[in-house]
Amino acid sequence: MTTLGTNRIKRCILYGQLIILLFAFTSIYPQIHGLFGERGLLPVSPMLECEEESVFQCRLPLLRFICNLFHLSPSVGLQLFSLIGVCLSALAIHKPECQNLITFLTLYFLYRTIYEAGGVFMYYQWDAFLLESTVYVAVLAWFDDGPADSVALFSIVALLVRVIFMNGASKLLSKCPAWWNLTALDYHFESQPLPTPFSWYAHHFPPFFKQLATIAIYYFEIILPPLFLIPVIHVRYVVFFCQILLMILTMLTGNNGFFNYNIIILLVSLLETPRVPVGAPLLSALVFGKLGYDLAHRMPVKLVTTEGSLPSFVLNLSYDTFQKLAIYYIDMIIILTALMFSIINAYTVLKGLGSQARVSKIVHVAFVAACVLLLNIYGSVPLLRMDEKLAQRTNENPMIMSYYKIANSWSVANPYGTYRHMTGQHGRPEIVIEGAPNFDGPWKEIEFKAKPGSISRRPDFVSPHHPRLDAQMYYAAEGTYQQNPFFLSLVYHLMQNTTEVVSLIENYPFKNRSEPMQFVRAKLYMYHFTDIGEKNWWRRDFQEEYMPPFNKGNQALMKFLVENKIINNKKSQFVNGPLGKGMKQWHRLTGGADLIAFFTSIIVLLMVEDKTKRLGRWYFGGVAGAMAAVCTHPLDLLKVQLQTQQQGKLTIPQLSLKIYKNDGFFAFYNGVSASVLRQLTYSTTRFGIYETVKKQLPQDKPLPFYQKALLAGFAGACGGIVGTPGDLVNVRMQNDSKLPPAERRNYKHAIDGLVRITREEGFMKMFNGCTMATSRAILMTIGQLSFYDQIKQTLISTGVAEDNLQTHFASSISAASVATVMTQPLDVMKTRMMNAAPGEFKGILDCFMFTAKLGPMGFFKGFIPAWARLAPHTVLTFIFFEQLRLNFGYSPLPKA
Repeated sequence: MTTLGTNRIKRCILYGQLIILLFAFTSIYPQIHGLFGERGLLPVSPMLECEEESVFQCRLPLLRFICNLFHLSPSVGLQLFSLIGVCLSALAIHKPECQNLITFLTLYFLYRTIYEAGGVFMYYQWDAFLLESTVYVAVLAWFDDGPADSVALFSIVALLVRVIFMNGASKLLSKCPAWWNLTALDYHFESQPLPTPFSWYAHHFPPFFKQLATIAIYYFEIILPPLFLIPVIHVRYVVFFCQILLMILTMLTGNNGFFNYNIIILLVSLLETPRVPVGAPLLSALVFGKLGYDLAHRMPVKLVTTEGSLPSFVLNLSYDTFQKLAIYYIDMIIILTALMFSIINAYTVLKGLGSQARVSKIVHVAFVAACVLLLNIYGSVPLLRMDEKLAQRTNENPMIMSYYKIANSWSVANPYGTYRHMTGQHGRPEIVIEGAPNFDGPWKEIEFKAKPGSISRRPDFVSPHHPRLDAQMYYAAEGTYQQNPFFLSLVYHLMQNTTEVVSLIENYPFKNRSEPMQFVRAKLYMYHFTDIGEKNWWRRDFQEEYMPPFNKGNQALMKFLVENKIINNKKSQFVNGPLGKGMKQWHRLTGGADLIAFFTSIIVLLMVEDKTKRLGRWYFGGVAGAMAAVCTHPLDLLKVQLQTQQQGKLTIPQLSLKIYKNDGFFAFYNGVSASVLRQLTYSTTRFGIYETVKKQLPQDKPLPFYQKALLAGFAGACGGIVGTPGDLVNVRMQNDSKLPPAERRNYKHAIDGLVRITREEGFMKMFNGCTMATSRAILMTIGQLSFYDQIKQTLISTGVAEDNLQTHFASSISAASVATVMTQPLDVMKTRMMNAAPGEFKGILDCFMFTAKLGPMGFFKGFIPAWARLAPHTVLTFIFFEQLRLNFGYSPLPKA
């Protein structure tokens, strides 16, 4: 028995981790081109240089493979990874059945590739922790709900113990005077990389409260973590709420990416605690008694009072004593982890023996336990290496160290420790970059998105988003510009007004090409929070010149950038093909959009319950048809070209190879705009009429099939007439690549085709083949809409199936087969008439006679590709239509 259901806790963690991954991918997506694109600050291209025969022997093998396969530049490849990550995370949030091992490992490999490619811009603790925690959550998602979940949840608890303890103990083991003197928070709120508005208020708390908060951090991060491993619910609740409080306060007073959010999600694993039926109060009392003893003796604090001032605290502890304490706690954590791991394994095996599928349950436990054991062994190495003596002991075991290095390289055994050295005792150093069109000025400051700049600008909340250039500028201020290649690259790209880099800047005052930036310089200021009552948020004092003025043609700068491969004049082996160019164009239009808000709103809409009774809107059919047409367009093109063959009998593979060799891959998408136009006219009309009229008929009992067929036939006739112009352009554009170059029409897009047909051949030419198209549309709509409706209704009413995706698939593929048989003869003749030269056929009868001369099978020419195109198109159309209805439809009004 458990206090909270294990299954519910598991679902909460899976959903939460997916949301964090969604934030991570959407945060990095718009920054990729500017940070490590080909025209970015630190291009990833040099990392892909490799002379090995196998791509998997090189760095970033997955990126190299994708770039070679789809003809992408490295930055576009990374953006593709982030887009896949966003879509896969959103899909898994919406579809619980997608929350499995494969999904989480795919997300892990996608983000790890970006992490490795990003260099200094990705070397943050939250990135490493996200990768490590995703592997642990993948183990949790490995099997369906069962006893093995308790083992996987325990591994997450053990991970949290190590991470939080390392964060706390590293502060004192670093020998930083500010942490030992309990004055660290006097500087932290002001000097952290990206403060928030609450940082200003926290900075002005009295020193007594900040010292008290520092002591609380030590207790929360050093004393409490080993208690995570105690399976007593009262103890778990106390440490759970203490850690949640610490995370919330940290989030309010600092932008730490998605780290705190990730910790909060995983802390839910503490609530999975077996009930102790006997002696629970006594065990709780013993644990809390031990906690009180540790608070008093392990971390002794002395209160110092001075007359006329607030009391203060002193940490009454030497470094040697704390070092022994750290070793004591490390040993305790490792022993408790091993002990609890053994107990939970034994408990879950016994639980599996009591279930019906006992063999499979025990096998699941064995697999999960093996993974958890390996993760904990190598995850404990960074914990042991915190102390010099323990580190020496691990170094003496070459096997453990060799495997640990592998685990660390895959980011599943990371060392942790945030803010272990407090560097802001005298304020926060900030670089202010200034540009000018002339050496004499006027000099204008470059404002960044999140880092302090203008003294009147309020600090912002940006987490879980992480503006990586702003954060890296914080670390550049602690060194020199010569030590930071990315900074010199930034200077160069600002003078060049490089779009990709300028997009990372809040205010670039030289966008006007008539007055470009010709000179740039950088000054170092010391920033401080203003005092209470002052108007501005910051005050600053000039320290020194950080970088002297550089002009646009500075040869030393150019030489440095070329030598460090930041600027590469060599032609890259990775060049964008049509897909890459399209993605770059799409990024230019949407790169600044708030993808997190967009996908969050989509998820909220998708997760609305009780959808089965919703009604579709009149335009859903056209939208669904257009979406399906984009997916199946290559099959439609093959069908058209097979049907219009006059001589010879090319097979589908032969025709496909011919098109690819002659015109390339994207020739399969000739006329895709016309396909979309046709569906937006033809399918919108027929679905709209069919669904709208059907809703007006009596709803007390299902419509008879003949009424559905009559209604579908009428809707199809209307759709056929309205859709004929789009159909004509569609057929011509698809068949264009088959014609000799001199005879090709070369319509730019569907609208261009309609305009040119009207101008060159007359308005009525757009309705050439209208009779045939309408006849076919009647049969097609009867075969698709009425048969789909009838099959779906029969499956649901007889109890064979429910209103779900499987039913929609079965009904639609059956309807597609019926529709193909009914429409194929007319489809062949319609295609011939629409593609005929003027005067080639006198009418339908003439076309019929010509086709008949080819034999009976002439009417079914291209039947296989017709079915192969129509079946996927029909299935996708109805699946998209049903999903639009379920997720974006409206509920019927209640009867009066």
